[in-house]
Formats: sequence, structure tokens, C-alpha cells
Amino acid sequence: MSVFQTQAGILKTATVALDSTNATTIVNGGSTGCTVEYVRAVEMANSTATLILDIYRSATSYKIRGVKAMTAYEVYVDNNPIQLEAGDLLRATAGTADKIHVTASYTVPAV
Repeated sequence: MSVFQTQAGILKTATVALDSTNATTIVNGGSTGCTVEYVRAVEMANSTATLILDIYRSATSYKIRGVKAMTAYEVYVDNNPIQLEAGDLLRATAGTADKIHVTASYTVPAV
């Protein structure tokens, strides 16, 4: 994990290899919330695995990207900021395990 200080807070990077078909936490809003600056997903296995991105809040899943297949070696980028409230999770779900890697850059408040 990389960490940088900015005027907006501390910039961090999370990386996850989706090794199952379960929803996998990419960024946890923690106790103060955070701002996800971008999400990048890469199909790594020359296949057409599906990818779902969602915000999980209070037992409800809010889709950012619905079920959609990625083409072989496709790079998906969403650079629209997403504000996670305290306790929120940014999650990714792959339709096939071991095919997609996800990276997210996010800012947490400086302490």
C-alpha cells in the first residue's frame, strides 16, 4: 500500500486480485469515511470474466457497475470520485475467480 499526504488528506492505494466469485472489499470507509479518487480493474487472463462494483452500506448493495463482461485484457477505469461514509465498503465481484485485478486510490482525512 502506498501512502502520500495531500491537502485533502492522506492518499492511499489498495490493490486486490479477485481470487473468488464472492464480493471482495477493495476500500473500507472505516470510522471516518473516505473519498475514492479512482478505481481501475484489469482482466488478466485473456478471458471474458464479468465484473460488478458496488458500495455496500447497512446491508444494502448499491451498484456502481452492474454485471458486465470485460473483454480479454480490458482495462476499466472509473475516475469519478466516490464518497464512502463511515462503515461503507467499496466492493468488487468477479464472475470467474483469478481473472481480474482491481486497484483503487482513495483519500482519508489526515489525523
